[in-house]
Amino acid sequence: MSFNSFLYLLYLPLCVLIYWLLPFKLRKYFLLFASYLFYSWSEPRLLILLFASSLVIYFGALGSRTSKKGRKTFSLVLSVILLLGSLFTFKYLDFFWASLSQGIYQMSGTDIYRPISLFLPIGISFYTFQGISYIADVYSGKKEAEKDLVTVFLFLSYFPQLVAGPIEKSSDLFPQLKEKKTFSLRYILNALPFLLKGYLKKVLIADTFGRYVDSVYSNVSKSSGASLLLATFFFAFQIYGDFSGYCDIAKGSSELLGIELSENFKKPYLSTSLRDFYRRWHVTLNRFFLDDVYIPLGGSHKGKPVQILLVLFVFFLSGLWHGASWHYVLWGGLSGLVISIEILLEPWKKRFLLQTHLPHSFLYGASVFFTFLTVSFLWIFFRSDSIQTAFTVIQKIFTEFAPLTMNPLWEERTYVFLVFASLILLPLSDIFPPLQERNLLSVKEKERISPYKALLYLSLGVFVLFAGLFHLETHGSNGFIYFQF
Repeated sequence: MSFNSFLYLLYLPLCVLIYWLLPFKLRKYFLLFASYLFYSWSEPRLLILLFASSLVIYFGALGSRTSKKGRKTFSLVLSVILLLGSLFTFKYLDFFWASLSQGIYQMSGTDIYRPISLFLPIGISFYTFQGISYIADVYSGKKEAEKDLVTVFLFLSYFPQLVAGPIEKSSDLFPQLKEKKTFSLRYILNALPFLLKGYLKKVLIADTFGRYVDSVYSNVSKSSGASLLLATFFFAFQIYGDFSGYCDIAKGSSELLGIELSENFKKPYLSTSLRDFYRRWHVTLNRFFLDDVYIPLGGSHKGKPVQILLVLFVFFLSGLWHGASWHYVLWGGLSGLVISIEILLEPWKKRFLLQTHLPHSFLYGASVFFTFLTVSFLWIFFRSDSIQTAFTVIQKIFTEFAPLTMNPLWEERTYVFLVFASLILLPLSDIFPPLQERNLLSVKEKERISPYKALLYLSLGVFVLFAGLFHLETHGSNGFIYFQF
């Protein structure tokens, strides 16, 4: 079940209504049932792996709480091997088998490759990392192991964030799942802005830009360099609108249930370096790599050479996490290389900033601009379907920069209107005012909605509905990009 389906727009309110009508003791059981139903709606067999992973995480955490060092370590290692083993089998086995077969073919001329046709469970990368993070926290003493089986299962399968995150810490989500709450209007007032922003980003921004991106990147050989450059910039807007839109919808859906999810995006395209960008983009995934990979292996405390090696290793893993293909690995590796260069040049950068007499606003603007160009260049490897395609795109941008190829989409007046509307609303989508003023003392004042805010969100809602119907009629329903990871 997808967030941008009409079915979900019926499913969510029904779940919220039943959840708040039920006695507190029954709510977690209903929420677990609703999460399993949401996840398995189109493919029931997905539940088998989720259920098995939840059992591994439950018993792995219980085993990691023991005071006996040997048993504790064994429990951690065994749990991680089982979880990563299932992730490797379903997501990466065919990829590595194909790569090995290709190597054998090039050396001996013998073609031994036969596809390993396993289905890819959606969200497996997200809930696997979330479970590993929980077990690691129990092992290190940061978190007590949860004894209630249903709570642990719900922690792994909570439907607003199950499919594409954010990757929640157990210390943040467990207390909220167990907290006794009574319904309040403020939950709805908190949720509506996130839901509207999320659908605005997905339907208006991501789907609008995505139509042009798909039309150009699906026909790279016949597209001009100018068209590919424009499509690359459009993809930067598309993937931000798509993924941050998903996270906003997830956050809004969860707010309706009185549960607050982590912030996953912090205005990433205002970053002043690639290092800063990854502190703002997909925050919870980078938090996982920082807390559970980078720091345990030594982090920045073992000197620059080790730090650089760890940065490259972490971004290699990040690229591989995003997809079982070498172009994702190269995207991650290049990101790690650029950040390594930034780390090495940091002393000279600080010295330059101290000695320069240029205005701070100019330096900030230039840093943001060049960071955006760097991120957009790296997105080429992310968006392309292969390394060869990515280099073809780069070659055409720099050597075949012919005038912009006229695309049939530009003949659609409605499409052009939506593009310009998206460019205007994109920077505004993260600063829309909340429906309620959280800093007021009176509960009644907090729950009072000003007329201009109500009119603003009503107008945006109608606009998003119009854009959604237009895309549905002309292009069909588009899934979220990160569902494939």
